[in-house]
Amino acid sequence: MMNKQKRDNKNILQWVIPSILLVLFLIVTLFNYSADTKENIVNETESELKDQVTQISDYYSDEFKLIKEITNISAYHLSKMKDLISLNSQSLLEGIVKYSSVKDAIIILEDGTTMNSKGESIKLPDQIKTDDLMSGKLQISSPFSYQNVTGNCVAVSAPIKSGDDIVGALVLVTPFDELNYITKSLGYSVRTYMIINNDGKIIEYADNPIDETANIENLTRKLKEQIFIRGSYKKFEQNVSIGKSGIVTFSFEQNPSNNNTYYLVYEPIEDYGWSSIMIVPLAQVNRTIKSQQADTDSLVTKILTALIVFVTILVAINMINKAKFIRESKELKDKAETDLLTDLLNKIATQRKITEYLENEGKDKKSILFALDIDNFKKINDTMGHAFGDEVLSTLGRRVKSEFRINDIVGRTGGDEFVIFLKDLKDEKTMKSEADRVSRFFKTFVVGEYVKYSATASIGVAIYPDDATDFEGLYKLADQALYKAKKRGKNQLAFYNDDTFSEQNV
Repeated sequence: MMNKQKRDNKNILQWVIPSILLVLFLIVTLFNYSADTKENIVNETESELKDQVTQISDYYSDEFKLIKEITNISAYHLSKMKDLISLNSQSLLEGIVKYSSVKDAIIILEDGTTMNSKGESIKLPDQIKTDDLMSGKLQISSPFSYQNVTGNCVAVSAPIKSGDDIVGALVLVTPFDELNYITKSLGYSVRTYMIINNDGKIIEYADNPIDETANIENLTRKLKEQIFIRGSYKKFEQNVSIGKSGIVTFSFEQNPSNNNTYYLVYEPIEDYGWSSIMIVPLAQVNRTIKSQQADTDSLVTKILTALIVFVTILVAINMINKAKFIRESKELKDKAETDLLTDLLNKIATQRKITEYLENEGKDKKSILFALDIDNFKKINDTMGHAFGDEVLSTLGRRVKSEFRINDIVGRTGGDEFVIFLKDLKDEKTMKSEADRVSRFFKTFVVGEYVKYSATASIGVAIYPDDATDFEGLYKLADQALYKAKKRGKNQLAFYNDDTFSEQNV
């Protein structure tokens, strides 16, 4: 009995001593935390301010990346037209304006001839230089006013080429009118958002600016007259001019106080020569900081609660970690077996799954293996680009996977080579039907959002167990049948054994 009590006391001490040490550690941590809280909250608040401005810059960056892509693609299509000043080209321009945020699309020829989306010849704004347009580079102009568009616009342009010669340029007039939309859910009730260029000129304002910043044209010149508390005017001006980010505090009054001092956060928009600006009263920021400091008062309660649930948390963490380990192991296994481009099985996983099936439940069942190869895939890459080639592969992978049963095996075994293994086919009629289905698949297989391309394939077929009794044999014979289909002119299906069925045209 005494030994048991000693053991119990020992067990209690084993828990009590660590618990006391934990309490002492947490109390010390509390004092340290109290000392560091204000600084941390200030840093976090400033980080949130920076994040808001970064959101604005990222929005415009993404918007202009999309416009540049539209410009490049559209210029490419125009380069395929015999006559750039035509109804066909005008129809393309109308489509760009209709289905994007672009306000107008303009074609400019080398001789200065122009045509916009309405088929009109127009005078280009001074900010759009014909010499720059014919330089052969994708460009974004400085902001300008355009026709009936409210606010400023910029021109995104790309050359139109005929072979190696530049025959004109495509210009998309894009508005600067999204700042109110972007900032609607951001930040503080009293604040100013704006976009400025490298010289400090204001390109766009959000609604309801701070009174001191209303109706000014150049922010840099306005700030030159103010008192800087953190940072300096010279550093701010220099950073904006070279496209760097930063944060400063300044006052519009000669005697700075909490009520007349402001945070100013700035962030460049890519390398376009513009910066996003946010100006917030220091008083508002300080109220936010004070509100967040109140959380420190609840820390003691959290510490006591933490002690009560300490053991439970340890058990929960252990269980969560085990579950996480199992989940991550499965995810790693799936990733190792998956072709990233097509989301199909890779070659190793395809071979392993087919081999396992043939050696176990599929040993005495009819199966069929299709080896298919996209016709003229190298030509697709060479003429339409590797990105389009990847789109062909990924689209084929997605559609062919959805075409067959979930328990069938579909994999990518090479660059443009795929394997389809259909299990448990009852009779020759079923096999013939499945072969016809694979053939029909390519009659409607079209790829591309802007450029539609009908891809074909040569397909070789081997049957288990008639032609071979293992994966290596089936794959080898299907590959020979595939070569036979290519030799016969491509775009068709061939069985290894010509007597199995009549050959299929894809």
